[in-house]
Amino acid sequence: MTTELDEIGPGSLKLIVAMDDPAVESTLRAHVPEQHIRRAGNAAWVIFTAADPPTIRDWLTATLQDPAMVFVAEFEHWSGYGNIDQAWLLRRGH
Repeated sequence: MTTELDEIGPGSLKLIVAMDDPAVESTLRAHVPEQHIRRAGNAAWVIFTAADPPTIRDWLTATLQDPAMVFVAEFEHWSGYGNIDQAWLLRRGH
């Protein structure tokens, strides 16, 4: 869970869609602090990092044995509903 003491730093939100493989989250954690990673579904993650989408894609395709599909999108505008940490998103998206 997040706290008010999160150190945000520079970066932007990215959405990663890839196969549901433990290697995906493991690779993201190797490059991005845990507090800047949120699971967004079975095969999707939202992360906050200064790394650009091609760099993140390369991290994942180099790690996955069969990277059948990796999609990384950077975004500035978003909307959410339901079981989503809106305070975490607000601190990183505005």
